[in-house]
Amino acid sequence: MTAFALTLLLGGTPGLAQPDARLLAEVGRRLADGDFAAVLAVLDAAGPDGSHPALLRLRAEAYVALLDYPAAAAALEGAPATPDNLALRARLLAILSRDDEARAAVSELLEHDGPLSGAARVELAAQLRESGLAPESRRVLGPPAPGEPAAAVLERARLRIEEDDYEGALPLLEAALEDRRPPSGAAGELGRALALLGRRAEAIPWLRRSVAESPQDAAARFRLGQLLAQDPDPALADEGQRLLSGYEDSRLRERRRDLLLATLGEGGRDEWAELLGLLLDGGDLPEAA
Repeated sequence: MTAFALTLLLGGTPGLAQPDARLLAEVGRRLADGDFAAVLAVLDAAGPDGSHPALLRLRAEAYVALLDYPAAAAALEGAPATPDNLALRARLLAILSRDDEARAAVSELLEHDGPLSGAARVELAAQLRESGLAPESRRVLGPPAPGEPAAAVLERARLRIEEDDYEGALPLLEAALEDRRPPSGAAGELGRALALLGRRAEAIPWLRRSVAESPQDAAARFRLGQLLAQDPDPALADEGQRLLSGYEDSRLRERRRDLLLATLGEGGRDEWAELLGLLLDGGDLPEAA
């Protein structure tokens, strides 16, 4: 992100003075490099200038990139109450299972006069649903609107699935898939809904499409494996067993990921960087001394 882009971003807060231009340029360079630890170091070294309200969103973004969600949520407490800031804070609070605070942030967001972009609205709604806050997810989405983005239609379908209303989800999923650029995950959700309705033959092609589009989607691979493993054709049954075995491998990797994330924060930022690197490159944890 360039300093010019940062100026445009920060200029959207009426009545808020701009931060120091040199500090803004330095933060922009660090963000462009993806060096989020350095962003925080620059802001901390700037003293009072680094705590300028307009820079708190950038501080929060750096913490998010470093997986320090509590610090990101804390940074946003003093940030200007723009729709984007409120939406990010609500997402973080939902991730942290601070449900009452997340609900309060959603209420403040919905009472705000400014609009929230469609993509940010869907992203927030999805996180709220995944965190078990389905009523708040529906509030954020609002009533259906003609011509709304396919991603919003998909999220409405997922809320139906959450309520075990698989029949009600089908037309929404089909509508999302008819879009010129269907949202990621729509094919898998349609396959899932059809499978849950017992429509196995219809579900398999959609799950195959989902696996082809997103080979790393462990849930779609598992659902497809379950259906194929029951097939009387030995070749299909074997394929299903291979998919299920791969799912178990992915579950082991997920548990390893959770272990890594649980370890973050026990040491300094150098240890954070080391552990995050292990997480990203698939390496092994260093042996205990």
